[in-house]
Amino acid sequence: MAIPLVARASGNLVVNGSFEAPALGPGLRGIYGTIPGWMAKVGAIEVRSTGKASRQHHFVEFDATADATLHQIVRGLKPGTRYQLSFDFANQPGAPFSTNGLSWSLDKGATWNPIAPPSDYAWHSFSTTFKAADHHVDLMFMGTGVSHARGTSLDNVYICAVPEPHSLALTLAGVGALGLMSHRRRFK
Repeated sequence: MAIPLVARASGNLVVNGSFEAPALGPGLRGIYGTIPGWMAKVGAIEVRSTGKASRQHHFVEFDATADATLHQIVRGLKPGTRYQLSFDFANQPGAPFSTNGLSWSLDKGATWNPIAPPSDYAWHSFSTTFKAADHHVDLMFMGTGVSHARGTSLDNVYICAVPEPHSLALTLAGVGALGLMSHRRRFK
């Protein structure tokens, strides 16, 4: 049995982080003001099942009618606890790389953190950690490229608690003890 050395301590706190709702048939797209868990602050949310998502079937594109900004108030955080934010992003095929762009924020847009567009059309993963100051955080994403109907794509948005070092050590010690007990039983 393989045990990951770095594990997520809890499930995803982001609602609809893979954008599977609303359901779309293969090869379709929908343009919305809100979808389960998310709201457009600027522009519209374009959910697509065209092309290949990084996970499952759907993803969001940031240039349905203009560069969009979408957000979700993520609840269930514990102040003082460290969390991991991760997401996948990709340039839209057919668009020049320099015309795509994405920024993210965890503080209602007061601080934007740009992600440089990659020089290909493959999905790329981004991950960072943060310490929760409150029981919720306003997670925002903003398309920053040229508005030409081919914006950056986003998928697999995830926020989870990061295991404390002593919790991870206790878990590993417990697994080690189970292994030792199993080993002893085999040789008795």
